[in-house]
Amino acid sequence: MSFSKTIGNISLSDIEALAIKKKNKKGEIKMICPFCGNKSSFANVNKDVWYCFVCSRRGAINSNGLKKELYPRKVTRDIHKIRKLYTELTELYHSNLRKEDYKFLQDRGLGDKIINKFKIGFCNGKYLSQYGDDSAEEAGIINNNYLILSNRLVFPYFYNGEVVDLRGRSYDKEPKYTSLFWDYESRGATYLFNHDIIARSNKILITEGEIKALAAIQFGFPVVATPGISMWRKEWTELLKDKEKILVYDNEKTQGEAPAYCQIKTLSKVMPDAKVAILPRYNGETKVDIDYVINTRGIKEFKLVIEGAIPIKKYLRQQADRKVT
Repeated sequence: MSFSKTIGNISLSDIEALAIKKKNKKGEIKMICPFCGNKSSFANVNKDVWYCFVCSRRGAINSNGLKKELYPRKVTRDIHKIRKLYTELTELYHSNLRKEDYKFLQDRGLGDKIINKFKIGFCNGKYLSQYGDDSAEEAGIINNNYLILSNRLVFPYFYNGEVVDLRGRSYDKEPKYTSLFWDYESRGATYLFNHDIIARSNKILITEGEIKALAAIQFGFPVVATPGISMWRKEWTELLKDKEKILVYDNEKTQGEAPAYCQIKTLSKVMPDAKVAILPRYNGETKVDIDYVINTRGIKEFKLVIEGAIPIKKYLRQQADRKVT
């Protein structure tokens, strides 16, 4: 079997029909993906390109547009069969983890124990018998003969002992992170990374990205991570309703609003009782995240940052005051 990249060209009228947010100064438009239906697709009308962060479909913006329905139909899939395949692939990918993969993860501060416990793996792109089954297409592993996780680190998402999702991280391709094809809901992949900790802890730290979460999890911090900075589901809000919630996102210096700030602002509407732990930037640093703070400043400083978390409303007021001044 040969694996080829899927392409989907769309027109400006398609974008207008699918748009969630209006065009910003960079020419970017947030929209619904016309192929997988997820709300994590972006178009750049200045560059005539678009990309979906969930199904990895990309293409050009031209006058031809789509040759299919704009909105995909809701599909019911065999979740049990899908999770069985995810579990098999998790074991295979973990067994394929190379020395250079271990070194990369270790350089990010992860020990072998946490790497093996969470069964981080590597998808080398070689043909496996599991790819020939129709369930591989059904599970979003393959689409149009393209292996979604090819040549990427693979992070399994566990829930109650089952593998409910797989997410890939590239070394050199953009975007660095990719999710499987099809929308999360139809695949039954509606769980946070390290989701099981929610039932065991009254305090939950929320971040984005698996490596960042693992850097703190290995030291006993009750961290969950979303698969993408703008990803959030209503049922997660309900699950966390009676918990102490601390948001721990990247602190980066940007022109305009940083993605983390935008997400915190969004979450303030559904969890106004949450707190924000601000990872401090020193000596001209332009960006810091959880694993960077732990690796360069130590676990004690990270613990102080968490203990110093402030109410989300206070954080937003401080950010607003900075804009004014």
